Amino acid sequence: MKKALLSLLLTIAIMPLALGQRPATATFETTDTTACGSFKWTNDSVYTASTVDTYTSGDTVYVLNLTLEPPQVDTVNAIPVSGGCYAMYNEKKWTVAGTFTDTLRVAGQSCDKLVKIEVTLSGQDTIESEVATACDHYATSWGDTLTASASGTNVPFTTASCTVLVQELNVTINSSLTTATEQIAHEGCSYDWNGILVEVSDSIYRDTTTLANGCDSITSIQVTLSNRSYDTTQIVACDKYVLDGTDITSDTTIVTIDSTTACHAYSVLQISIRNTFKDTASTVIRDTVGGCSLEWMGDTYTLDDVNTPLYAMGTTTAGNCDSLMAIRITAFNGTQHDTLEVEQCGYYRWHGDTLRLSGEYSHVDTVAATATSPACLKTTHLFFTRTPNHDERTPATVCEKYTFRFNSRQGTGNQETAIFTTAGTYVTDMNGDTLYSTNRNDECRTYYTLHLDILPVTQRGTSVVDTTVCDKYTHRFNGVRNFTRSIDTIFVMESRGNTAKACYDSTNHLILTVKKKSYANYDTTACDAYTWVGYTNKTYTRSTVDSLKLSNVKNAAGCDSVGRLNLTINHTSTVVIEGDWNLQPDANGQGTARLQAVSEDSIVAYAWYVGNETTPASTEPTFERTVNTNTNIRLESTNAEQCVSSNWITITVNVGIDESEAAQVNLYPNPAARFLNVECSEGLAEIAIYNAVGQQVMTQQAAGTHTVVDLGQMANGAYSMRITSFDGKQINRKFIINK
Repeated sequence: MKKALLSLLLTIAIMPLALGQRPATATFETTDTTACGSFKWTNDSVYTASTVDTYTSGDTVYVLNLTLEPPQVDTVNAIPVSGGCYAMYNEKKWTVAGTFTDTLRVAGQSCDKLVKIEVTLSGQDTIESEVATACDHYATSWGDTLTASASGTNVPFTTASCTVLVQELNVTINSSLTTATEQIAHEGCSYDWNGILVEVSDSIYRDTTTLANGCDSITSIQVTLSNRSYDTTQIVACDKYVLDGTDITSDTTIVTIDSTTACHAYSVLQISIRNTFKDTASTVIRDTVGGCSLEWMGDTYTLDDVNTPLYAMGTTTAGNCDSLMAIRITAFNGTQHDTLEVEQCGYYRWHGDTLRLSGEYSHVDTVAATATSPACLKTTHLFFTRTPNHDERTPATVCEKYTFRFNSRQGTGNQETAIFTTAGTYVTDMNGDTLYSTNRNDECRTYYTLHLDILPVTQRGTSVVDTTVCDKYTHRFNGVRNFTRSIDTIFVMESRGNTAKACYDSTNHLILTVKKKSYANYDTTACDAYTWVGYTNKTYTRSTVDSLKLSNVKNAAGCDSVGRLNLTINHTSTVVIEGDWNLQPDANGQGTARLQAVSEDSIVAYAWYVGNETTPASTEPTFERTVNTNTNIRLESTNAEQCVSSNWITITVNVGIDESEAAQVNLYPNPAARFLNVECSEGLAEIAIYNAVGQQVMTQQAAGTHTVVDLGQMANGAYSMRITSFDGKQINRKFIINK
């Protein structure tokens, strides 16, 4: 009975979710619990009686199956508890005599049991023995603290609550050792004491060791720090040491104080200068033989080093500084010679000058000699020759005329044209009276010699093309051209030469008639889907424009036709039926179903049909029907685009029928064109579809309370559907496919 009640309540609770919101999947979470007195659930509701309840959050349905039990109170039999200083009951300690109430957990029951406890105390406890060894003090089991050793038998102790009799007492108290504080002054930022690093001045630090008696020995110290540290660096240099750009040539000590930190840092720099030994007595006098520099002891010396003693590293003296050997240079050959030959048309730029005439030029470079790092004086000799260009051209045999293009005689960079129509050889006289050009960049004339062979032009013939085409004609004569209109014209091909050294002209007479294809427009409006039968045979589910060349259909001009589909797809409205159509009959075996048609579209006309009746029983969105047996109800919905959808339900009267017939199942749209929505309040596990002769044509696994079936591969007609719910129940429904 409880399972049937829970199933009915769960069905009613999730009906709006299944029929109105239609989630893709639903998750069920069930809470079976027993509580005492009251219970607060996750939806913040407080229950004071046994109940079955549900609520929905998102795609999750929460189910509560609650059993409440009243608390129990036992006020008849009191439980006596006695003791000395305290009594124990139900894991509680009672230190005062009297009558008390306690909560007692009873095995196998949800509620606690209240009992009365009568506590009597004698005021005296007996401890069999207290044996221990401690340092400085000892805390007894009866709550006192001993600071001295004690022993004996039957020793009484009086506490604030009762008297304690210790039958055997043997407590030994040993003393710890504490050394007086010692104060030490230390110059620095820290002090190491017995492995303890002291870094805070005037703080007390303690060191603990263990004595032979097992107690601690504590020694303390107080250190006063000066908060100063020193860092000494020693440097030994030869002749001088450069510090921050300053030469230091004698022994020096530099102290630097850094007071930015808690511990002032003193940096001491000790510089020791050692002198280098220079051996001037061994000076070597050298005269250079040619060149601008001298290599000696790994170094290079130039003109600036003449008559200056120069030193190079030798041996190391006892003072760790090197002994230097000397050299003196008395002369350099400070001149270099280069020769450059340039042959170029026009002009040549050299050391800032523009040379336009052939000749010999020289240049002395004095800049390098006065630079920071002197080099040799450099003399360069240039031999410059300015030459014109000559171009002898022998063109191939040409027809009728030859066009010669060359740069402007005025040197502007523009091209000029000379046209020759007579065969012969044309030679320039190199004086500029014919066929030369001047390049604007190099200003040097270019002279030409031409060898020409001009052939006469003869008429080759004329071809005629007279044709009729559809839409477009491609003409290939002296180039490719496409014509989309009728035309009558003559094309002339330019003069051409052949291997027999003959020139000819060709003409082509094109007489063209262009006819056009015709178009047939198919303006169609359909609901949900449309198949262009006899043309593309495709099924369209969205508005579109499509076309197909109809090669088998010729127009009056003999050209192909083109069919153009202008398709508008309107979609049927999604309509669901809400309400209760699983009825519990009254005493007369009747029940009234109250149904509501719900759609997202605002303009929908409804018609309710009962059984196989053809006259609607109602045209209102709401519909009521009193029945005493299972009754089929059909709802036809027509939207503003005149698209019609059908929904089927069965009003069930739950008198001795199987639980599967009580399940709420909704199929829409019905008839369906492509997709069919299936909803079942008890959850979907599997769907099987059978045709009119009982053959199974499709199976589909499902999950949740809603799924969509694709009917695209199935033909029009009547079908039956067997739905298997979560718990294995089977429900049969019928639907129609009408594409």
